[in-house]
Amino acid sequence: MSDYRRFIAYLYEYPNNRKGGCCGFVRVESQNDFCRMDFQIKSAALSPETSITVYGFIRRSGRMYGIPLGNLLAGRTSTSGKLFTRFDALGQTDVTLDQLGGLILLYHQTGVIATQWDDLPIQPEFFSPTLPKAEPEIESPADVPQKPNSEIESNVLPQPDPKLEPQTNALPDSEPLPAAAEPSQPELSTASVSEPELYPQNSTPESTTSTKSRKSHPAKKPESPHPVPDSAVPSLHMTSAEFPAATTAAPSRASLYLQLQDQFPRFHPFPDDDLTDCLRLSLDDLPMLRAAGLSTDANRFVLHGSASYRHLLLARNRDQQEIWYFGVPGVYTPNEQFMASLFGFFHFKQAMRPAELAPDARFGYWYRTL
Repeated sequence: MSDYRRFIAYLYEYPNNRKGGCCGFVRVESQNDFCRMDFQIKSAALSPETSITVYGFIRRSGRMYGIPLGNLLAGRTSTSGKLFTRFDALGQTDVTLDQLGGLILLYHQTGVIATQWDDLPIQPEFFSPTLPKAEPEIESPADVPQKPNSEIESNVLPQPDPKLEPQTNALPDSEPLPAAAEPSQPELSTASVSEPELYPQNSTPESTTSTKSRKSHPAKKPESPHPVPDSAVPSLHMTSAEFPAATTAAPSRASLYLQLQDQFPRFHPFPDDDLTDCLRLSLDDLPMLRAAGLSTDANRFVLHGSASYRHLLLARNRDQQEIWYFGVPGVYTPNEQFMASLFGFFHFKQAMRPAELAPDARFGYWYRTL
């Protein structure tokens, strides 16, 4: 069980990226590995039904990188809401609450409300809504295990086994062999000893070719003792011409979406076009999307939304059409927001309300990025 922690941070508006007046506060409370944030905001810049995206941020090299925590929906006179997340995995990342420098709330693409509790100034122009990519660690030479000197010397200059040396000095000097005679004892060095034993560990077969193999190929010229130039060494990399021409590249996301538009019906649930090219899906369509490389899992939250409203949503960003969204229909309530955040659906966008719902119901779609 984690320690109980609770504090209050005041929220300030940042018109034109400059700190303005106080417009509310957030109460942060963490216990039992869960974190709850209660927001109270009152600002004339927030029109009713405005969607506000809440980011926690960390600081790296003078910049601020955001972690999406959820969405708030502005009311008629003020804005209040609660966000729930894990204390040790904010927004399904490895960032903890203790690592946060504060919160940034974005609305209307340019509006900024923020607070910090690390005593450093907030500069919205240096804020990025995504975390930086982790750089691979470079292994330092000190971390590479070094071999003992004795082992290195033995690998560089292997010592020949005296048992394998040809016994050329077996006969005394006073009894030389006839010129046409073949010595019988040295033949043991190539016939009775297996070939792998004749090669030292770090030597090449060309440098230790046996006498027997040279006799069987008398016409072959001896190899040059000089090193082979680098230009003569065959390349280990294949050129594009050596690959088979039948390989086909994966389709781009733009062309893939055009294919999906031909397979699924279109509809327009939102009053604006921030989420455009909306497609109506069902649970039976999810395996097809997963086969196309899209992470559309049918978890409990997706099953609940599909069973209640008989459809799901696929859309893409109006300005950046490479960004796609997977949405689940539902009504905005604190309990529904808590469940949506547990399954990674941190964003909510209000849509046109079905006729069967109550007039005060905030119907829309909980969505996440694909």
